[in-house]
Amino acid sequence: MKAKYIISTERPIIQFFEGVEGLRKVYEDKLLPGTPTHHFIRPLHANVYEHAFGRWFTQYLTRRAKLGITTYALTPDDIDANHNPKIDEERKVIRTWLRPEDYTTPIEIACYRDKVAIISYGKEIFGIVIEHEHLSRAIKDIFNLAQKGAQTLHIEHNH
Repeated sequence: MKAKYIISTERPIIQFFEGVEGLRKVYEDKLLPGTPTHHFIRPLHANVYEHAFGRWFTQYLTRRAKLGITTYALTPDDIDANHNPKIDEERKVIRTWLRPEDYTTPIEIACYRDKVAIISYGKEIFGIVIEHEHLSRAIKDIFNLAQKGAQTLHIEHNH
């Protein structure tokens, strides 16, 4: 019924989530059936995930890989980021590095299925999920363009 509504109206479904428990719901949604790929750009500092979720986030990454979800990550080069290609391979992550000065906000933008998630790790922790096929496809296209452009950069991993 929800799919019929979206197709007939092209109106997006927008959900708002607050706090750590709200964000867990967003991340759990990314693991639901029908998610073959996940595209995202993460905040400059990788430790925001550990600070917000503790060990739960590492378990989430493992579960995502076990479900066979391939993740395309645009990652600002940060000392706390995973720099081990073997771990990326185990987690099914295809990582494209960004210079830290090229993405400095505490915002994750993710695209999966027909949804776009915008997650803020600023003073207020919240997430917005927009469900809309065309918007999702547009964001995936933008991620692909950004990935191609970022691959032309030389990133010095001097950590």
